[in-house]
Amino acid sequence: MIVLGCDSFAEAVAHSLGVKSLRFERRTFPDWEQCPRILGEVEDHVVLINRMKSEEFNTNSYLMETLLLTRTLRDMGATKIELVMPYLVYSRQDRVFRHGEPYSSRTVLDLLRDAGATKIITISLHSTKDIDRPDSIPVANLDGFAPIVERIKQLNLKNPIITGPDLGVTKATKLVASALGCDAVVLKKTRDHATGEIKITGDIPTQNKDIVIVDDIISTGWTMSEAIKICKKAHARTISAFAVHGLFTTPTYIQLRRATNNFAVTDTIQTPVSSIPSSSVIINHFRS
Repeated sequence: MIVLGCDSFAEAVAHSLGVKSLRFERRTFPDWEQCPRILGEVEDHVVLINRMKSEEFNTNSYLMETLLLTRTLRDMGATKIELVMPYLVYSRQDRVFRHGEPYSSRTVLDLLRDAGATKIITISLHSTKDIDRPDSIPVANLDGFAPIVERIKQLNLKNPIITGPDLGVTKATKLVASALGCDAVVLKKTRDHATGEIKITGDIPTQNKDIVIVDDIISTGWTMSEAIKICKKAHARTISAFAVHGLFTTPTYIQLRRATNNFAVTDTIQTPVSSIPSSSVIINHFRS
């Protein structure tokens, strides 16, 4: 087995597993087309680890680069290509919400399979609906909240309330609370699919309590920001906020960091606040 990547994240995984690592270089032409290059020869079994960088590499460029790398590996002779995409792009469009829209998550999985990937390893999928399809490429969905639990433990909070900003993270919120032995509260978020308008409602019995907000994805930061406002109105003693994937389509991490006592995301995507290591869940997957 050989691990292919372009950063220290991939090298750390290879080192921990005791296997050879190989680098690829990222190249973007002036017209924004991607042309990655694999810097060496490959083996039959390749683990391709590719991470996004939130501030300089959008989801479309990332997906195209990954498709090109996967197909190139197949063309170079690799027969087992395990693709590690810590954040699996397009997974939130897991159905046709309105007539005429694409079924994006299914399409992306099919594209990766057709390019040559034999398995996908990802972290905390927003929706697991498509990975159970009989004709889907095998997908390992790893727990990205486990590293967040470890970070919360380091804060030494006394009986914090774990808060989810919407019903979509109910299960994760309760699992985090259970791991920490404390209570959980989940707010309700509604979204107008035509206008994109979002509303968050809910009550939190937080007066003089330490609140920890957890979410799977921060995109614009609006949802997390509104959840923080609700906690402040409830007179929380301290507010901490953590997420698995920090997309940060705008640099809202600056405001979120200022609005909380503790704020961070895992390093599934490279951002200025990706201070929670997630490589351990990938390493444990390959060791198991």
